[in-house]
Amino acid sequence: MTEKGKTPEGICKDCGRKWFGWSLNYDSPICDCGGVITLSQNTISLTGTVASIADRVSGHAYVLHDISRLSDIKNGEVLIVEVPSPDLVPVLNKVCAVVSAKGGRTAHLAKVCRERNIPCLVSVHGCMDIETGWVVTVDTDKGCIDVLRGKE
Repeated sequence: MTEKGKTPEGICKDCGRKWFGWSLNYDSPICDCGGVITLSQNTISLTGTVASIADRVSGHAYVLHDISRLSDIKNGEVLIVEVPSPDLVPVLNKVCAVVSAKGGRTAHLAKVCRERNIPCLVSVHGCMDIETGWVVTVDTDKGCIDVLRGKE
């Protein structure tokens, strides 16, 4: 299972099969052949507080440093912000998940994410170091965001 031009998040030591975020089970990284999957060194994991539980989603990160850049957000991106704000609500119909460096489960943005069934993590220290375009996976079951450093 290879994908042209994409960097795998893990590779099986036995058969060499390449695994990508959408197909890799992080709880038990075992290949279909029974071999152990070695996770890529380019993958890091950040933890935070779950503010809205929904499906595990992957997408390209969009790190918002300036609120005036809201119109640049594309469909299916993971929105990453410093502080949750009600000003972000209009773009929630575009994003597949929201990650915030600060804030709590009672923030207005977190409440709206719960209403719309959008995965949301808050208080994720280090998330503002992610670069726009990096592939990220938001897992609200574990309260973490897995980051594949580098752009696809």
